Amino acid sequence: MKFLPILAFSTVGSFAIAQVDIPTTLTNENVFQTLMKSMETGGLIDDLSAEGPFTIFATTDESFACYPEIYNTCFWEDSNLSKYLLYHVVPGKIMSTDITGNMTVDTLNGETMTIELAQGYVLIDGYSVILQADIEATNGVIHAIDDSKSPDVLGSSFHFILDKTW
Repeated sequence: MKFLPILAFSTVGSFAIAQVDIPTTLTNENVFQTLMKSMETGGLIDDLSAEGPFTIFATTDESFACYPEIYNTCFWEDSNLSKYLLYHVVPGKIMSTDITGNMTVDTLNGETMTIELAQGYVLIDGYSVILQADIEATNGVIHAIDDSKSPDVLGSSFHFILDKTW
């Protein structure tokens, strides 16, 4: 896993002033196509096009590609896909400058996510690193992350695989 200091984010895609909503911004960035496919499958495009604001921790295509056996099989068949995706969405707009120390936030699926500063990195739940922060949309902000977290709602085997304990 590649770690980047919080003050030296890599460029994920084009970074412009927000003029479109979260789903359109994700599509335009062109590195979130797997996430967009899953959002369409999970029926979340309209929800994330709403007024918001929302903060979304968006897994990049490169990160999804690290788990082809999961995302090509059980991920799409899971009846809890929207719950999984909503774990990565927080109500409100959390900019990188709002992250100080350790904080917990409630996600839209009802679970709690931990955001922490550790050794110069912003970590989500202790291991997902923010690669690109503050990609603004008209109804919120997107932070590109290098990995995705599986909420407990999906069951122990799915959680086990995504937590890289295999």
